[in-house]
Amino acid sequence: MKTPYPFYIPFSRSIRLLVTFSVVIPLFMIVFEPFGISRMDCAWGTWILAGLSIPIFLTLAFNFYIVGRLLPVFFNENTWSIGKEAVWSVFNFLTIVGTTGIYWMVIPVCGTTSLHWGEQMLRAFWIGILPGMVCIYFNYNRALKLKLKKSQSLNQKLQSKVSYYEHGWIKLMGENNSEVLNLNTNELILIQSYDNYAKVITHRDDEISIHILRSSLKNLQSQIDTQFIIRGHRSYIINLSKIDQVKGNARDFRVKLKGYKDWIPISREAYKTMNALFEDFNPKANIPISFSFGRSSSR
Repeated sequence: MKTPYPFYIPFSRSIRLLVTFSVVIPLFMIVFEPFGISRMDCAWGTWILAGLSIPIFLTLAFNFYIVGRLLPVFFNENTWSIGKEAVWSVFNFLTIVGTTGIYWMVIPVCGTTSLHWGEQMLRAFWIGILPGMVCIYFNYNRALKLKLKKSQSLNQKLQSKVSYYEHGWIKLMGENNSEVLNLNTNELILIQSYDNYAKVITHRDDEISIHILRSSLKNLQSQIDTQFIIRGHRSYIINLSKIDQVKGNARDFRVKLKGYKDWIPISREAYKTMNALFEDFNPKANIPISFSFGRSSSR
């Protein structure tokens, strides 16, 4: 149940899902007429069923946009799992049943108020929950296969298609300008967000060093003009020249950096950036990519 699962909670990522459910559920009821709807004798019956899309959309919008913000510990993208997805799906189905039940009682026409509340919940469970669990299983397998394929492709690009990285010196300054750190990009492993500070982790002479700067990652990133040092995640800036391996699961990508023991999460945006850096690679000509200090070029 703790197996990683794709995270769709942010409203911007789930709008298609909300619209789909708001259309599919009323359409299902119009076409198949479950819950005794076939006995409705009313010229407005189809419009009443179509109107279900409104409470369904508002319910899911509230769940995804408000509930997700009220429980940030539970809705953590880095710990989202199959178990959490299952609990979240049950919650959504139950709230949909509740709001549609109220809808039936508010609309006093066509005999809709004769639908028994307990019977509606039971039928909604069997018709909605169980197929939903099956969808979670198939979506997990689809996402896992896709992430594995992408991570293998990125591994191949990073490990065999880079001829060299041209390193140089960079100066990192804290937000108060009194803290200054000069280092060679060949030494930098990553920069990690640490409350109101940033941990700059370097590797020199087989030793790991940690330097603390009072700064945001955004501020430090603006001071680095080198394409192979990127924002890998909202909490990390990583050095592509230090990547030893890339792996993926159904939820996200992670990279192993040389000289650093922990796996670092990679955001979708960072994955796209890393892929874009290698888009000019020609596998038939076998011409690798080289990165110069401050810019990238083909060789």
